[in-house]
Amino acid sequence: MDIKEMVNNLLNDSVIVEKMFDYIDAWCEDFEEVKTRAESAVDDMIASIGSEAVNALITALKLQVASDIRFATSQGIKANLSEFRNPSNIVILGCGLEHYVQESIMLNLPARKNAEKVVSEIIKDYEIADMECFASIMEFHTYLETVCPKLAHFYGYITANKILSLTEPGYVSNQMQTMKYTREMKKYFGISDDKSIPLL
Repeated sequence: MDIKEMVNNLLNDSVIVEKMFDYIDAWCEDFEEVKTRAESAVDDMIASIGSEAVNALITALKLQVASDIRFATSQGIKANLSEFRNPSNIVILGCGLEHYVQESIMLNLPARKNAEKVVSEIIKDYEIADMECFASIMEFHTYLETVCPKLAHFYGYITANKILSLTEPGYVSNQMQTMKYTREMKKYFGISDDKSIPLL
């Protein structure tokens, strides 16, 4: 497998999203319940306002999360490379997760802002803000918005251990730092140290 093929296999959008759901399924016990409620709510909302509006809403919400995931993954790769190039300046675990995901930038990316606009217009046009089914859909979306960027950053970081060894001259992964980051993620998600986690 050549470098381009390997990178594409690890970093295309569908692979990353699939990996996020692997992580969430493994780490978040309440995820299935929230997801099931949202799926049921979609059916209720279709019955109320029609499939065209609901499909547009769901597509826009997915685009928001996809934008977050793409950005956070790239930040994880950059963090790994930065640590290699500046080994005396390893700060990734010295800040909160929101800081190194660079949430303030992520929330203002053009693709995300455009999707937010679509969501706002649908909420206004169809007056769905107070509907219970909308609340269940948004609960699921908020869950993904909260969890996915952190997981995507972690995924980018550990994926960089593979990619950078092929693309960055002299690169050697910092396994000690990777282990520390893994422990930090386990701690954040309330996972016991003895439980294995899906990496790549």
